[in-house]
Amino acid sequence: MRSVHYIFLLLLLTTKNTFAQGPRADSLLQALSSSPNDTSRVNTLNELVREYRDYDLDTSMTISMEALRLSLKTNFLPGIARSCVNVGVIYSREGSFTEAIDFFGKSMVAWKLLYPPDGGIHAAPALGNLGLVYADMGNSHLALEYFFKLLAIAEKTNDRQLLTNNYGNMGLVYYDKGDYPAALKYYLKCLHLSEETVRTGTKNQAFGAKKRIALMKGNLGNLYFKTGIYDTARIYYLESLHMREELNMQFQIATVLSNLGVLCIDEAKRKKDNKIARDTLQERANYYFIRSLEIEREIGDSFSIASCLSNLGNLNAERKEYAKADNFFKEGLLIAKKIGATPYIRSNYEGMAYRDSMMGNYKSSLINYQFFIQYNDSLNNEDNTKKMVQTEMQYEFDKKEAATKLEQEKKEAVAQAEKRRQRIILFAISGFGLLILVFAIFAYRSFLQKRKANIEISHQKELIEEKQKEILDSIYYARRIQRSLLTSERYIQKHLKRLMS
Repeated sequence: MRSVHYIFLLLLLTTKNTFAQGPRADSLLQALSSSPNDTSRVNTLNELVREYRDYDLDTSMTISMEALRLSLKTNFLPGIARSCVNVGVIYSREGSFTEAIDFFGKSMVAWKLLYPPDGGIHAAPALGNLGLVYADMGNSHLALEYFFKLLAIAEKTNDRQLLTNNYGNMGLVYYDKGDYPAALKYYLKCLHLSEETVRTGTKNQAFGAKKRIALMKGNLGNLYFKTGIYDTARIYYLESLHMREELNMQFQIATVLSNLGVLCIDEAKRKKDNKIARDTLQERANYYFIRSLEIEREIGDSFSIASCLSNLGNLNAERKEYAKADNFFKEGLLIAKKIGATPYIRSNYEGMAYRDSMMGNYKSSLINYQFFIQYNDSLNNEDNTKKMVQTEMQYEFDKKEAATKLEQEKKEAVAQAEKRRQRIILFAISGFGLLILVFAIFAYRSFLQKRKANIEISHQKELIEEKQKEILDSIYYARRIQRSLLTSERYIQKHLKRLMS
């Protein structure tokens, strides 16, 4: 009998109206309804969550937690490991980094239990996502440390997909560090391998590679925008947008639309003396932001909504459409405060201060600016706190690494001592064996010599016996002759005696 949890989840997924209701999702839902056991259902749920993760974080979390519940119920370690990664990814997208790190760590523990000592290639998703979380937290050092570990695994196993993803992630970290040449290097490596997979891979591999290409083009757009090469940035953004729309990547579509809007605003500011061009660019930015906002509302991504509302408020303030700007700022501020998104609280207050100043409401502008300063200081304090936490985490990480290294060195020392002991035993056995072999060789040679001597003696004996026989035969022959002669003489003497008588 199926659990109440499972039946509820199945009803939720089959009735929920989301972007994810495509052929792949439908196929997985059918497989889910006919899964013969909990293990099979866990595998299907972990596949299904990927179809919802880019569109509906709440539903994704529901699916992931159900997969984890069933895995724990049956002690299905691979299911636990994969479910924990999915939960961690959702937490990381929501900005709950501590929870994300916890679940990625649990995933690695499960894989290590299955494949000691380090989980091998199976632990790669948790390892890579830990790198991404630390990158999001601004700890590029720790992020790169995880990514270089992952790079070693990818190269050792010749896993091209893992290698490709890792190149893209490393590019992101170098971008955040401001090392744009290194970022470009890894972005292009990722792009090259992805394009190669599209040409030579299976249908599923090619589909995944196209998604990576769409993301890389967006990242390249960000890179060229950051370095002031706007025309190239626009080309990459538009190529990325086209691919994301083709692949129905709604979450990522919203992101690139927002980036295009920011690009248009930046260009409009640089064309302040050309009203027609400026107005055209602002209108285009407004179109991109509105489209992005619609998708974000549909997905329920509160952080992106707060950011987009702030951008729309600033855009409408520039266009002197103050009532619209006020509505966007107020809604953005409300959402940002609700989710505790300090950067967007600050940006909305900053926009409101600018709007009030443009309208001549200097008193209101000063109040909003003071709130901006307050949250700006708060953000700086948060940054300092984050850096302190990161420093502490780095210390703990280094301490664990040192302990692990020491333990490994002890194991290696014990192993080396054992090897030396085995070598000594081997040498002793080999030496003893060699002595036995030498003794055996000498014994065998002695045996051969003795046997040869015995053969010689036997041969000499035969010769002596043969000579002895010949001598005896001669003696016997002489005796017979002698006896024969002796008889004749006696016979003569006998007859002589008769004659003389």
